Amino acid sequence: MIRLKSGKVVNLNENFDQFFHELQSEIISQSVETAHTMCDSKNDREKYQSVLLKEIMDNSIYVTHQIFELAAINKNMSKFLVTGFLFNSIVLAMPDLSEKDQKDLPPVDDHTLH
Repeated sequence: MIRLKSGKVVNLNENFDQFFHELQSEIISQSVETAHTMCDSKNDREKYQSVLLKEIMDNSIYVTHQIFELAAINKNMSKFLVTGFLFNSIVLAMPDLSEKDQKDLPPVDDHTLH
């Protein structure tokens, strides 16, 4: 299990996509809730965004420490989590491929590795 700063628990799940989505959603919702509590998003948008980003970073650091602790118990699970986070970060950062870009790609075969 992974615990956020607020105490909210996200259970580990062997389905990485489901786990990643739940963890990401909880970090965002808990960070938004804290930012709303600390400042008025309507009156001071810049401060709200700053607090929100700080909360997201703090939760990310908090989760990362737990993944390193998990490595002492289950090294393969911690490697899997770190690899999955890196993969998802890269995929989320990629711009959508347009049809023009896709015509330059080789055809997709039925042997997908993921």
